[in-house]
Amino acid sequence: MKSNRCPNCGCPRIKNGKRRLKLIGTVQNYLCRNCGCQARDSDFTGYMYPRKIIDAAVSLYQSGITLEYVKINIERIFGITIKSLSAIWNWVQIFRFKFEFTFLEMFHILHGDETKAKTYKKGKYFWFWALKCPFTKLIVAWHVSETRELGEAKDFFKKAKKRFPIGTAFWPKKIRTDSMPSYYRAIMEVFSREVKHDKFKSFEEHSNNEIENFFRFKRRFPRFHTPESAKNYFDSWVAQHNERIAKNLKGKAAKMIQVKIFAKFWNMFATMVSYGF
Repeated sequence: MKSNRCPNCGCPRIKNGKRRLKLIGTVQNYLCRNCGCQARDSDFTGYMYPRKIIDAAVSLYQSGITLEYVKINIERIFGITIKSLSAIWNWVQIFRFKFEFTFLEMFHILHGDETKAKTYKKGKYFWFWALKCPFTKLIVAWHVSETRELGEAKDFFKKAKKRFPIGTAFWPKKIRTDSMPSYYRAIMEVFSREVKHDKFKSFEEHSNNEIENFFRFKRRFPRFHTPESAKNYFDSWVAQHNERIAKNLKGKAAKMIQVKIFAKFWNMFATMVSYGF
């Protein structure tokens, strides 16, 4: 329910007529009798467009639709005009989905791999790394890089290590990847040889189907300009993926994780909400 109090002094405010805006149609104006502050009806302070439009635009972009088609669909659905694509891009950067969790108990094996993420420059790609738990179907860790060198592989597994339970007794027994050389050395150095490297050849065996099937989603990924834009996209995309999986976990799988943060919008105006299973 929307608050009918002045954001400046907190006193009750009254309706002060309606105003028709060119881009978003008719909006309600309010007036505070105490301090004289005037404001229009808006979900987010400082934003012209209401929350439902921003939410729809961000969700459409995260589903894999380009900015151009997001603009076309939003204008068609809501009957409004969006001046530029940069407005939608700013919403995507600011209003990001966030879902964080830690494992209380880890499955005995994890599946890891990397795949190409297209850019706007011909012949150039970014690399999207992912580590998946086959029991819970959650993405344990992810990483975006420009190369597949040893340093990037180590950064990837360091992120995964932060999600592992405290104590090596609860770590996975092995991590299954393809035969890329940097995987073996990175696993040995990051996990101090407490976790084994289960290597296989991608095109001759099918023992890593868990992560290979997950990467079928890459056809829906947009193109990127910079590693930062790719990282922001995948942070939000993986968070939404994990949230959809986590809320349907039951029995032992549900007891293996502990949710730390769940927020639909993550910025200075976001409202944190608790999330339970």
